[in-house]
Amino acid sequence: RSSDLREQLADNYPGRPPAAAISWTLSVEQACRLLPGGPVQAILVLAAVLDGHWIPAAVFTADPALTYAGEPGRQPASEEDVWACVSSLEQAGLVRIDRGTVRIDPSVQAAVRSAAPRDLLERAALAAARALLAVRSLPESDAGTDDSWRSCAMTAARIAGPRLWAGDAYRRQGAVPAYTPD
Repeated sequence: RSSDLREQLADNYPGRPPAAAISWTLSVEQACRLLPGGPVQAILVLAAVLDGHWIPAAVFTADPALTYAGEPGRQPASEEDVWACVSSLEQAGLVRIDRGTVRIDPSVQAAVRSAAPRDLLERAALAAARALLAVRSLPESDAGTDDSWRSCAMTAARIAGPRLWAGDAYRRQGAVPAYTPD
């Protein structure tokens, strides 16, 4: 998996990649070494498509996030595996876990977003939006404040774009307003 990141990095930065891109790639490789076989990269991309200042931790273990983190066509990842991934990302310095929230530095978010293929970002953003809806009904201590929830939802919606609004499930639930392009 870390070789995938190196290839994506090379594709996105022809010539010599910036030092920051190399540093975060090494951190991702370290997180993958800490948890071999875990969906570390998928969880990092999920964090990158949300507002990194205040992500409700429950988003990562909501059913849509577990399905996204699992192998395609197989069972969803377990809550334990996903939380172990978040912990390995913290140990590698890519995220911080703080009182029921996960935070990711904007520079790490930008690097992940630029290195990840567009379809992966959109899949992660769709999973993030669904996970946010799933945790919205939790008590505030688990789901985060209204501002953090709204900010995460807007960030995921911006990245997912029109794909988020395919069909009308979100409008029927009344959770988010209809998509209006800029």
